Amino acid sequence: MLLALDTATQQAGCAVYGESGVVAELAWQAGRNHSRDLESGVQEILRLARLTFRDLSSVAVASGPGSFSGVRVGIAYAKGLCLARDIPLAGISTLDILGYQASALSASVTAVLSAGRGDVYAARYEGRGESWHRLSDYALLPVHAAAEMASGSLLIGDGARDVADAASGEGLDAREAPALWQWRRPGFLAKLGQSYLDTGGADLRETLEPLYLRRSAAEESRAAGG
Repeated sequence: MLLALDTATQQAGCAVYGESGVVAELAWQAGRNHSRDLESGVQEILRLARLTFRDLSSVAVASGPGSFSGVRVGIAYAKGLCLARDIPLAGISTLDILGYQASALSASVTAVLSAGRGDVYAARYEGRGESWHRLSDYALLPVHAAAEMASGSLLIGDGARDVADAASGEGLDAREAPALWQWRRPGFLAKLGQSYLDTGGADLRETLEPLYLRRSAAEESRAAGG
């Protein structure tokens, strides 16, 4: 059984995935309480799936981009669990989770997460099912540049509204996914994590690093001599 953990943004979630697919799934608004909520979320998902930690064979974690502290909490918990249980770890980008989720609605998707300061984290995807793949690099972009990237695609993520508004103002065709689909589902993370491991992806329990794309405010202040 694979355990999926997502604490990359103010939304958090976890899921259990087995041979038949998603066995149990939880998602909640964590705000800034990732450290407090994650352990109770894992205990609850294992209870719902009627499992214990001994039943887990692997873990997948959302590796960012997103909240600096949120991403760190999830990766640290996942690494500790995998090292303690001697099981493999997969790291999946938060943008990939969103892009894969929205591929059920469109064969052309742009995932966008708010990065603050008028910027978004963004990546574009094409295809469905076995043909699904990422077209672009993961990028930190001003909203107007993300609108250009997203032209002709479906927008998903908490930055979708801002990018859609910018696209409309520039006469570009980029539409938001329905509100219900904007909720990031940990079951999609679980499926991507299982696929990564099934196709020979490396065990990342000792090497996984957060995908931040931007330095923290403290790091930027130090670099500026502040």
